[in-house]
Amino acid sequence: MDLNHAGKNKEGWEKVYSMAGNPFDLEEPYGWVVELERKGKIRGTVLDSGCGAGHNSIFLAGKGYPVVGVDISSHAVVRAKDKARGKGVAVEFVLADVVELTGYEKRFDTVLDIGCFHSLDQEDHGSYAISLHRVCRSGAVLHLRAFSEVNVRRKAYQGPAISERQIRNAFSPEAGWRVERLEHREIEEALSEEDKKKAYAWFAEIHWEK
Repeated sequence: MDLNHAGKNKEGWEKVYSMAGNPFDLEEPYGWVVELERKGKIRGTVLDSGCGAGHNSIFLAGKGYPVVGVDISSHAVVRAKDKARGKGVAVEFVLADVVELTGYEKRFDTVLDIGCFHSLDQEDHGSYAISLHRVCRSGAVLHLRAFSEVNVRRKAYQGPAISERQIRNAFSPEAGWRVERLEHREIEEALSEEDKKKAYAWFAEIHWEK
């Protein structure tokens, strides 16, 4: 798969995952993922879009779901494979650009996106939604979490800032999606070592429509 499209995003994430002890390399899944699984919101074959070091993929695979984790960082994919091997869990980890994901047409029933959408350039949002639609089966559900634009009220904040409009515009009926549920929540996650305050994020449940 061609990774040239990922551009500066790929370079940035390669740098992050080449560092020992980076804050995205976790051993346990996010609480939201555990909650989704407990509530029966995860089904069928799962795509972990922007899987990073694989903690959410490994958790779901350990629960018996077929999982494909995709990331643009080779360091992240290597780390995820090592962790899965160490835990004795079978997960397919792939180095690829999710904006132009090919070879998985009509394969997935559930998509998990924690931080992938909000890491993309805005001009790629529509292409990403189309790419996910192509690799999903009819009736698939996307569970998406993205940092909110509310976080920019902090003086030092320079991270992702996604609005409700950006989510709805990307995952529109024209792109084959329907935003079933969209909530704005305060979360416990610190945004950096310097910024220990709580963050705000969008939580979306988005359905494959046509």
